[in-house]
Amino acid sequence: MRCEVVAVGTELLLGQIVDSNSAWIGARLAEAGIDSHFQVKVGDNLERIVAALLTAIDRSDAVICWPSTARTGATSCATSTAATTGRRSTPSSPTCGTCGPSTS
Repeated sequence: MRCEVVAVGTELLLGQIVDSNSAWIGARLAEAGIDSHFQVKVGDNLERIVAALLTAIDRSDAVICWPSTARTGATSCATSTAATTGRRSTPSSPTCGTCGPSTS
């Protein structure tokens, strides 16, 4: 199985915060025996997020999309996921029992 990580946040591209979440997620995927061949960062722009998600869906079996900050990114991820899949989506909690707390 291949899983791609898509990190959303302009602050990641500008170097305002360090993307430690993608490294953490990559390590958890590896521990679970899941290959992660791509980790992508994309700014807070709906069209570019959708393009990144479509590319990820095309080349991977699963996609993890996460916001770099809960403040605006969760809405961007949910809206983009809904636009990409054509399904209704709502932002999830910034802390997930399976994944653990956000570290960025």
